[in-house]
Amino acid sequence: METERPVTRQGFHSDPDGSEEPRFHGDPGSQEPRFHGDATREEGDPDPGVREEPRFHGQVGLRKLQAAQTGAELKAAAIRVFERVGYLNAKITDITAEAGRATGSFYKHFASKEALLEALLADLLAEGDANAELPGHGTDFRDRDAIRWHVAAFWSVYRRHRVVMVALQQAALVSEAFAQRSREMLAPDLGHIVDHLSKLRLPGDPLVSASLFAVTISGFASTWLSEASRPDLGRTLTDEEAIETLTTFLHGGLGGR
Repeated sequence: METERPVTRQGFHSDPDGSEEPRFHGDPGSQEPRFHGDATREEGDPDPGVREEPRFHGQVGLRKLQAAQTGAELKAAAIRVFERVGYLNAKITDITAEAGRATGSFYKHFASKEALLEALLADLLAEGDANAELPGHGTDFRDRDAIRWHVAAFWSVYRRHRVVMVALQQAALVSEAFAQRSREMLAPDLGHIVDHLSKLRLPGDPLVSASLFAVTISGFASTWLSEASRPDLGRTLTDEEAIETLTTFLHGGLGGR
């Protein structure tokens, strides 16, 4: 009578010569791996006698990882190209050449240049959502510190991602479809501002007041963080001065305490 061979790791028997063979679904005590085509057998059922090759997903996972890496490289390359020539002048071939990729690879990830820019906007919004989880995020705009937190957060994002922010403005100017899509993507954030304003005696409709808040912050950052539109102040406007000035302006205008 054959004795049971010792198990060396989950799901495998060890032969005397050191080789291992996989247990099959339905063997006593085995759980992994399951094999494609095996049916669960109750005790006493006949062994179908057919051993099929296992399905392994490692190769699929590797392909997904490689695709994500290529997508990230294309987005990074696009930002560099936008910075050099501007969004409107950038061509897809410029982006793929910058990334060292074939032009055809672009369309495996993005349907168009606008779709790539939309993906970059989605990345910015995800970063904003992560920032909202950080300590200090106040939600009552009666409190000056709550307004300051939002001003400082937006100013920081705009400074780090100035190229993308300018590209978004340029794209919206020439494509109403892209402008509409951007508004749709930004609508939840505008809704959060409406909520933050809920305890104030506002000068108008909450949504109108929220849009005024957002446009004021965006326009101010665009003016002072863009070399093309920055007024000649005769000195450097520090981040601290910019944030404090805008915070005081908004807090006073909204009637905060």
